[in-house]
Amino acid sequence: MILLDGDEVQIVRIWQSAIHDGGWPGLAIDDNYASSFGDNSCAHTCVGENDFWVAEMNRPYTLTGIRIQFRTNCCCEYLDVVKLDM
Repeated sequence: MILLDGDEVQIVRIWQSAIHDGGWPGLAIDDNYASSFGDNSCAHTCVGENDFWVAEMNRPYTLTGIRIQFRTNCCCEYLDVVKLDM
């Protein structure tokens, strides 16, 4: 669940460039901040240059912060470049 000023944000659609090993995109916003893939809380794409993860909301929101919890048990070398588009 994502909250902004106490109101729940409605996610209309979540998708990513590919799903690897059961790392569904919805796991990225499940309120489980565990950083090990085995804890079933990490979205996971395949290794590629143009991988992406997208959340489409039902209306525009003013964001005051974003928390990104990277996976700690593997693959950190793939996260040297993160780009946020809003």
